[in-house]
Amino acid sequence: MLSRDQRLRRRDEFESVRRRGRRVSNRLLVVTAAPSQLPITRWGLSVSKRVGGSVTRNRVKRLIRENARTFDSIPGNDVVVIARSGVADATYLEVREALKELLLRTGVIADDSEAEGSSSDRDLI
Repeated sequence: MLSRDQRLRRRDEFESVRRRGRRVSNRLLVVTAAPSQLPITRWGLSVSKRVGGSVTRNRVKRLIRENARTFDSIPGNDVVVIARSGVADATYLEVREALKELLLRTGVIADDSEAEGSSSDRDLI
């Protein structure tokens, strides 16, 4: 789970990332990343009702949060992840690959940035 200081919580924080950041997308997610002066990477999630009911939206948020936690991100970034409607039917690994692709394109993670703890992903295949 992402700690409280690792999350974007206020509307103005989300808006600041949207205005200043670089936006990339694929069929499952939209990621906007902007540099910050903080020594950590902060994450914000947006999952609208188009994705599904509350159970589905909360599942999608858990999937994205867990994947964000396992990547070794470069400090000093604010990242907003917006879920598209297709993510509701995606598996853990599909969400992971989609998020990894977008984070690489925005420069939030480096090519070899998977954390040591991600070996448990092999158990999910």
